[in-house]
Amino acid sequence: MVDGDIVPNVKLEDTLDLYQSELDFMSEVNLGEIAICPGRQRTEKGFASAAEFYSCCRQILGDLYDQYHFEVLAPVTEENVDAESRRLAAYGLHTGDKMGNLAVNRRFCAYRRERARDKGTYTYLFSRVPPCSEEEKETQRDASCLLSWHSSELWYNFASLRKDVPPARPWEKVDFQLADCMSSYWANFIKTGNPNGEGLPYWGQGPDGFMELCEEPHMSSWNTEIHSLIEEFLEPYRVFPR
Repeated sequence: MVDGDIVPNVKLEDTLDLYQSELDFMSEVNLGEIAICPGRQRTEKGFASAAEFYSCCRQILGDLYDQYHFEVLAPVTEENVDAESRRLAAYGLHTGDKMGNLAVNRRFCAYRRERARDKGTYTYLFSRVPPCSEEEKETQRDASCLLSWHSSELWYNFASLRKDVPPARPWEKVDFQLADCMSSYWANFIKTGNPNGEGLPYWGQGPDGFMELCEEPHMSSWNTEIHSLIEEFLEPYRVFPR
């Protein structure tokens, strides 16, 4: 929103050019907050079957579907089709707002590398699915439907997990370990503009890959065929200039 003060310009790139030489950036996507078909991701599984998933993707991708041998490139089963489809959506394969995905974050990181080489630009995918109680299963709060929903990372960012708080979240050992890791990243980034620190998995800058914050945090490369497909799919929606 252009307010004439913090965001003074209508064009996004003009506002970025105003601030980016002074600031470090961190951007993110959560695994459960984007669906290939918007509107179905929060309380119900997005696809009833692998066949439905492939039919939808063929319609979305057009000629790219066969060009990239999509069914070989993105194999799914009846059991994992919902989670895998939402992972692809987080990467950038979806029909909704083209701003909220890792592919856009990647382009922003490359844009920043050309214009603010002395500043840090980091991006991540949060994919830890917070555990849910037995009472929550088969309800709208079932973790298998919500996955890593929007804002679910905040417990971990602030290391605010407590045993039986809230009662619906039976935190596991790995949750406390991830919270310690993520809150350390955040504290380092706030202090120095760089999330890295002693004892933490190395977090490279955005153009080189993205950090996946999960049970075992690790860097993931952009240099895969699935990311090449999504880049080509999103080319008509390019936000940042080359």
